[in-house]
Amino acid sequence: FSTKDVHTLESIGGDPAAVKMEHLLLLLLNAERAWAFAMQVKQDAASNQHIPSYVRAHLLRRLRRAAVWATRLQGLVGEASGRVTKRTSLEVAAYAGWMAAGVDVEQEQWALALRKLRTAHSILSQLGEVGSPEEQDLFSSQAEEVMQSARFCQYNLGEGSLEDLQQVQNEHVPEGLREKLEAVMKASRTEAATGLEAVEWGGRRLPVSSAEVRVALVKVDEARKRLSISEEEEQQQQQQEEQGDQSEEAYSSVYAAYDEASKRVAEAAGKVEGMSHGARVDAQREELRLLASYLRHGKLETMRLRKEGLVQTLLRGGNVGGKGEGRGRPEDLVHVLDALMQNAVEVQAL
Repeated sequence: FSTKDVHTLESIGGDPAAVKMEHLLLLLLNAERAWAFAMQVKQDAASNQHIPSYVRAHLLRRLRRAAVWATRLQGLVGEASGRVTKRTSLEVAAYAGWMAAGVDVEQEQWALALRKLRTAHSILSQLGEVGSPEEQDLFSSQAEEVMQSARFCQYNLGEGSLEDLQQVQNEHVPEGLREKLEAVMKASRTEAATGLEAVEWGGRRLPVSSAEVRVALVKVDEARKRLSISEEEEQQQQQQEEQGDQSEEAYSSVYAAYDEASKRVAEAAGKVEGMSHGARVDAQREELRLLASYLRHGKLETMRLRKEGLVQTLLRGGNVGGKGEGRGRPEDLVHVLDALMQNAVEVQAL
């Protein structure tokens, strides 16, 4: 038989007993093939700032085709319920909902997509609590992937915050959602940067004229907020191993954000350096110098907090590896204290 003959129970004789695993696999294969084709089209068009209308139409056709095959699979499973386990029926229902939601997301029909995604997430979450450990991990991972798309839809419906969107960006993002998420994050940062005209430091108000620097400063603020959330979670979890890893990653994100902002300031300073001397130009040079010091001070303060946290961990008998590798050594404490002293010297020199 061919795939075009396997659409409904009637197409294979009308007898539920005639349904075989191959019938279901053929429908699944067609759904996956259409979806993979759509993702390939999206990937090929990713280099273009604006996807041509004919490419977008082709993408939507393939996504719709994938949803149609998934719906047919769900229908055949429902008609042959006596031959299919309830667990399989639930898996197929979640799969069909996920495929249909993909079409809605691409068309920015957020409410329709969210309703389908919530259903799929509910099913996958419950399946993630039963079965073998391997099956539980698989369905829990799929449930989390569905949740990323659901959060994105909530944000676009005004039901979520920018912090929710940042959480999605920091976690695994489904292929079809990545580009839309990056575009929304970029627009949100640009909007937030518009109101960032200056920063206060050292008793002075430092104007921020460069748009690139403003966006970089917004990223610093985002990273610091995530760090604060990570530290609160770590305290609540009583220094669990995985939470320590998350905290270390959050600190690294803050350092990277400060480095990027410092790079943008240095680029702006390089442009000003080539200008002729004058009162306004000299004032701008000084403001950029102070802005660079402000960023360096912020990074050093973050490093100090991290080192002080490591000192407390070592004094409690923990280790600085974050992996439960026994008690910390005295030389570890000395090394961290030396780093704190160097940190203080650098701050004083600013």
